[in-house]
Amino acid sequence: MPTRMLGVICAMQWMVFFVLGLFSGHVMLAQSTDSIHAIWWNLENAFDTIDQPNVADEAFTPQGVKQWGSQRYHVKLQRLAQGLMAVSQGRPPEIMAFAEVENAEVMVDLLRKLPLSWSHWILHQDSPDARGIDVAVMYDPQRIKVLQVAWLQPKGSPSRDAVQVTFYCRKGGDSLTLLFVHLPSQRDPRPHRRLHAMQSILSQCEQVDCLVGDMNEHPKGPMGQWLQGECMHVRDAKGPPGTYIYRNRWSWLDHVWLVNQSLWQANVRHVPFGLKKTNQRMIIHRSFQGSRYLAGSSDHLPVSIWLKPL
Repeated sequence: MPTRMLGVICAMQWMVFFVLGLFSGHVMLAQSTDSIHAIWWNLENAFDTIDQPNVADEAFTPQGVKQWGSQRYHVKLQRLAQGLMAVSQGRPPEIMAFAEVENAEVMVDLLRKLPLSWSHWILHQDSPDARGIDVAVMYDPQRIKVLQVAWLQPKGSPSRDAVQVTFYCRKGGDSLTLLFVHLPSQRDPRPHRRLHAMQSILSQCEQVDCLVGDMNEHPKGPMGQWLQGECMHVRDAKGPPGTYIYRNRWSWLDHVWLVNQSLWQANVRHVPFGLKKTNQRMIIHRSFQGSRYLAGSSDHLPVSIWLKPL
């Protein structure tokens, strides 16, 4: 039986972890064959069990308040893998991007929970975020090639990096530049912090076709109003009315903004993985509710994105 081979490349302080496997073709019914399928998902505290120096991850260790041992860690990874397979509709996506990933080792462990046909390589760099949570990207090198990667830090106080990746689509010959972001939390009292962070990140980009990420703000907020002049907000008009639930109310935190509308079109779906009703309330089955362990996946819904060249 074929086995995965694991390698590590380190250059310019960023790491590419890759896992090689066999690719098995599947038939995609929902979209045309020249579409690129991407998944965005905030994984909510995807920590390993090791206490890393200079990172506030003590709660997510076996001795920490979350009692984050090997069993709970692997339960979370298994739930995440189930969610990714539910989103994929039977065919591994070309691209996956995630928020709240502690390190590349977590991504490697997640890949081990997926079928061998998910032969993705991983892009990850440790950011200066105080909690040690980063944005990470996976891609299928048999269908797309990475031409360029840039890790972008908003000016001001240290935060998680944004990741700009230019892909070459082997089948159609198109190039596609995606920018993945996880903007500052709403706990920050400054009303325009996310707008300023986005402006700072985009000022460092020469080209962006599509902007994707957890922006921690409603699309009609200050940042969305600023983006509206140049971009088209792509939403799921038929699925759940948001990607996050807070106090029994939907919030729309994860967004797709199509920048290059002359070359690409996009469709978006909020996938209700882990969504259920309990005690007359809708919840997303997450790992913890406060201190109570729930053995779920994440507090965000995954977002399925289809990009098609015009």
